[in-house]
Amino acid sequence: MRSLISISAASTALAIFASASAHAATLTVFDPPGSTVTYVRAINDAGTLVGSYGDGYTAKAFLRAADGTITTFAVDNAPITDALAIDKDGRVCGDWTSHNRNHDHGYVREPDGTMTLFDPPHARQTTAAGLDAGADIVGSYAGQVVESSGFIRSAKGNFTTFNFPGAAATSATGINRTGLVTGDY
Repeated sequence: MRSLISISAASTALAIFASASAHAATLTVFDPPGSTVTYVRAINDAGTLVGSYGDGYTAKAFLRAADGTITTFAVDNAPITDALAIDKDGRVCGDWTSHNRNHDHGYVREPDGTMTLFDPPHARQTTAAGLDAGADIVGSYAGQVVESSGFIRSAKGNFTTFNFPGAAATSATGINRTGLVTGDY
């Protein structure tokens, strides 16, 4: 059995491939073209990595296939696009920053490259942090006040929002195929 742990270090991405034996490992170092800093965020079962990279002025998202092919993408005219999660089909979710850099928004990118941009109702800051095999997305958002709430966005685009009782902030970070959600408060 092989597993992959991805970490970012300085300006270069580092992927550690470990076999069943903890003594054998293969290191793969890469950067998307033009990158001065690279962050790896997630990996799917096919070995495709997602993350973001910067050039000193803007940040774009990337997919790195198991064969090493790198595909970069960004929301049109957004100075920052970050990929935070990928599912088994290659669907990606993350966040992007508006041109004036005062609001973050969520997106989902389909395997064919089409993107859907979204925010929960009344959101000013949105982070789409995880998705399941059915295209449900989880994350957090903040409205006019600082406190954040968690959300689940169904594949059909419907939102369920929630807060941990008594918490000042709630965020959802992952969801599995049975609908169980992980997060922080």
